[in-house]
Amino acid sequence: MIKAFFFILVAAFTAYLFYTQSQTKEIIVLLNSIDILYIYGALFCMLAYLIINTSVIYIIAHNISGKIKFFSAFYLSSAGQYYGMLTPMGSGTQPAQIMILKNKYEIDYSKGTSITIKQYIIYQIAVSIISLIMFVSKYDFFVAHYPTYMIFIYL
Repeated sequence: MIKAFFFILVAAFTAYLFYTQSQTKEIIVLLNSIDILYIYGALFCMLAYLIINTSVIYIIAHNISGKIKFFSAFYLSSAGQYYGMLTPMGSGTQPAQIMILKNKYEIDYSKGTSITIKQYIIYQIAVSIISLIMFVSKYDFFVAHYPTYMIFIYL
């Protein structure tokens, strides 16, 4: 009851601010000028990321405990994204996933921590490989535009 009251209060206050501010018309004009293909592209990329992340969680968790199904891994991936967006610098992602693994799937904290750490390591390896490919493919650009920073790359 109290949650519903606060939800209605926040929604009403947000609607009040939206309709009383002078920038409301500008927001509506900007929203109408957005190319919908970019929105679809962003949604596709987010969905692809969630599916890949779900697959990584599923493979790791299934090998460690065997209790995780694919849709459970999708739930875990989505919850991680949610808590990562709520907390500063995504610091709530792994603790939230560990708690979900313990409370919902009865996986020990040690195994849950192992799952999230392995997922993080795979993510960092993927980002490093993508960065390396980008740097190698655009090497001439970096040499031409950022010659003073190239010494740090060679180190």
